[in-house]
Amino acid sequence: MLLHHGHSSVGAGGSLYVEQQVEWQFAFDIHCNSFFILFLFQYVQQFVLAPILMSDSFLMLLLGNLLYSFGWGLYTYITFLGYLALPFLHRTEQLLLPLIIILSLFVSTLVLQAVFGASINFAHISVEYYYAT
Repeated sequence: MLLHHGHSSVGAGGSLYVEQQVEWQFAFDIHCNSFFILFLFQYVQQFVLAPILMSDSFLMLLLGNLLYSFGWGLYTYITFLGYLALPFLHRTEQLLLPLIIILSLFVSTLVLQAVFGASINFAHISVEYYYAT
């Protein structure tokens, strides 16, 4: 918490309050804690599973997109938990709104594959991008 000692004000009831802000170091620490899990899902597990993720089957589409959905979902949730710990922040539940987008992207890739045969496998795309020669 960043306390501004020179900018204190007297409230309506005569109480003294101090303006509080989130320090950038704390925000960066939350990001690093969240990114570690994302790194494990998107890079480590994807690297280990790369030979089987390159298959064009529906099961590998499900597994590959599940890795990305879990990774980004946990990043969002851990970020939410980090900011929830600060008592002066309100409405931190809005940080969970990207989970709706993550879930809808996951479901839409499965529906597109099942109905139209369009294969949008995020793990397959990134494996080709990073490891293809």
